[in-house]
Amino acid sequence: MAFEEKILKNLVDFKIDRSSKILVAVSGGIDSLCLAHYLVNQNYNFSVCHINHKYHVLADEMEKLVSNFCKEHSIPFLISYINSEKVDSNIESVFREKRYDILNNLADEYSFDHIFTGHHYNDQIETFLFRFFSSSGLNHLFGLKKQFNKVFRPMINIYKEEIINYARNHSIEYIDDPTNLDLKFSRNFIRNVVVKDLNKISSNIYTPFENFEERIRESNEVINHSTDYFLHKNNLSKDSTFLKFGKSSFLNLPILIQLNIVNRILNSKETNYLTKNDFSELKSFFNKKITSSEYEIMGHKILIDYEHIFIINPTFSFQERFYIAEKGEKIDNSSFSFQWNFSPNKNLQFSKNTEFIDGKHIEKTLVIRSPKKSDQFQPLGSKHYKSIDQFQKDNKISFDKKNNSLVICNNDKIICLAGQRIDDSFKITDSSKRVVKLSYIMK
Repeated sequence: MAFEEKILKNLVDFKIDRSSKILVAVSGGIDSLCLAHYLVNQNYNFSVCHINHKYHVLADEMEKLVSNFCKEHSIPFLISYINSEKVDSNIESVFREKRYDILNNLADEYSFDHIFTGHHYNDQIETFLFRFFSSSGLNHLFGLKKQFNKVFRPMINIYKEEIINYARNHSIEYIDDPTNLDLKFSRNFIRNVVVKDLNKISSNIYTPFENFEERIRESNEVINHSTDYFLHKNNLSKDSTFLKFGKSSFLNLPILIQLNIVNRILNSKETNYLTKNDFSELKSFFNKKITSSEYEIMGHKILIDYEHIFIINPTFSFQERFYIAEKGEKIDNSSFSFQWNFSPNKNLQFSKNTEFIDGKHIEKTLVIRSPKKSDQFQPLGSKHYKSIDQFQKDNKISFDKKNNSLVICNNDKIICLAGQRIDDSFKITDSSKRVVKLSYIMK
């Protein structure tokens, strides 16, 4: 399939037609100028953006070349500049990030539907090798996607030789960026040394990479399908401040699916994917399966609880609640309902939501509030005092239930940890003369 046919098929596949408003990034090099030339010949509606880094001696000459191309073909021309003097490390990465910031901002400002770049399949091979040596995961070995948000790469499956032939056949004038020969940049070393050596081994390096890319894509499809199934079908429940899912169903999954689930949950933007260090540490964390263990990542906290795994947002904090309950008054809100009163006799009918206590020291009001770190009580049947926190650990109370825990107090004395255990000093005995009924429902 020829250069023009491949681009056309890519545009048709993504439903990009001549009515679309397109911004094309053109550097002045062979790749982006061939793309712009094709779009001119096919009467597409597009503007050109040239970004001058002012980083090498030919920068202004390349700007002039692109400007003249646009004048010759009556193409709207936008120019932006990057101050390279302020960039002294990670130059490739910083420039790339700044370029996409500029392109996306222009797309928003002028309401472009798409941003086109001139990346091709040789760039894809270089990205694969770069990420392979950086120990990237399967998801990101072939990192140049054909389409991402507004960015579209119509030449991503076109070989460099095809671009060179197109430029030669159409007498396209271009300038080679001299920094592409600077081997201190990793990608340049891969392009000019590693890939050239691979070409000595095989006359066709494309087919093995294409086959491997297809195998990776198939593997990722399986992982993503399993991830989708888990997130949507497997008892997933979500709160405004944390998300939880079944511990056993999650930890029994293959580790790559576990990591992909967490990656998907934590990232609203795919560009913000987890680092290789994140993956390594998460793998170790999940493999240990230690209950009550925590791992912090990207501002979130992952907690392996007793029956669930929680992913807790950075905004989470335990709710502080305080209510004064008059005798007979019902407190009813979205979290719980509570009511207390004196009971007329000892013919007591206990239930899940009802407790009876000795009321000899109870007067007109009780307090219901959030537990404090300093709170202690003597659980029913125990001879010793325990902190609320220790009691809940001993009884394997889940994280979300802890978050909703309340204590019922008579002045400063804890009567009970609501819905969990009363204090031993409030138990009813044969000598109890006055009984209080506590009705508590957690919603």
